[in-house]
Amino acid sequence: MGLGVILLIGGLVITAGLILWALQRQRLGYIPGEQVNPVSLDLPAASNDDAILVSSEHGQLIYVNDRARRWIGLNGGEPNLEFFAQQARPADSFLELFLREGQASFQLGPRWVEASSHTIPSGAERRTVVVMRELNTTTDQPDALNLSLAIATINEIGETVNASMSMEQLLQALLAIVVKALPAAAGEICLWDKENKVLNPRGWIGDAAYLLALAETGGVYKTGEGVTGWIARNLKPVLVSDVHDVTALQPKLSGFYYSFVGVPLLLGERLIGTLELADTEAGHFNQGALALLQAISKPVATAVYNAE
Repeated sequence: MGLGVILLIGGLVITAGLILWALQRQRLGYIPGEQVNPVSLDLPAASNDDAILVSSEHGQLIYVNDRARRWIGLNGGEPNLEFFAQQARPADSFLELFLREGQASFQLGPRWVEASSHTIPSGAERRTVVVMRELNTTTDQPDALNLSLAIATINEIGETVNASMSMEQLLQALLAIVVKALPAAAGEICLWDKENKVLNPRGWIGDAAYLLALAETGGVYKTGEGVTGWIARNLKPVLVSDVHDVTALQPKLSGFYYSFVGVPLLLGERLIGTLELADTEAGHFNQGALALLQAISKPVATAVYNAE
C-alpha cells in the first residue's frame, strides 16, 4: 500500500475521531472545572463596568467575570450562588434572577446594584446570564430613586422586624418606617384574601374617620375597587397625583385624600397584599416616591410573608 493511501486513511480516522469527540462533548454539556468562554455563550450587551455571572440549568456558577470577583472580595477559589446570596440583601431578589428572566435591585456587599437576567441556549442546555450594574446612591433629581434612602429604609426594616411581633405590630412598624422615609397623611397595608378575593386593611396610619367610613362600606376592598383593588387586579404600581383629574384613578372613598402612591406586595408571582400612601394635598407624591416604594416592596412582602 502506498504512503499516500496510508496518510489518507490515517487522516480520515483522525477526522472521524474528532467529530465523534465533538458530538460526545455537545451531549455532555458543561464539565465541572472547565473554564467557560463567555463569548461562546453570546452574552447580552454589557459594559466593562458590569459584573457578570453565568449559571447552568442546575444552578451551578460556571462563569464569574473579574469585576464580580472584585465586588465580593474573592481572593482565589470558585464562588457558588450561595456565596453570592449571603452578600445580597435581600437574598431572594438575587436568587430569583436565576429562576426566571427578570430585573431586580438589591445590595451586594456595600454596593447597590441593578441586575437583569437572561436565559440563552448553549448546546443542548440553557444558561442563565445575570448582568449587574452598580448604581449611584445619590441624585439631585426629585423623580429619580433616592438609593441612599432606599438602602437606609431596607436596613431599618431588617433591624426592626423580629419574630416576636404579632401581625398587627409588624404592619404598624413597617408603616412607621415607610412614612418616615416618605412623609404622608396616611399609610395602609392590605393583605390579600385569596379565598374571598378581597383585600383586608390590617395596617393603618392616618385619620381614624377613614377606617370608620370604610367599615360602613364593608371594611374591605374588592378586586378592581378603588386604588387598592386596581393594584391587586393589575399587579402594578400606581401614582395618582390628583383625584380631581377626570382621567385619574379614583379611590373607593372620596373626600379624604387627594393623592396616592401604591405598590403590590409580591413574592415571585404570589400576591401578598398592597402598600399605599395617601395625602390630603394634590401632587404630594412624584415618580421618586413611587420608585422608592417599589425598591422596598420586596423586603416588606418578605416580612409579611414570614409573619404569616
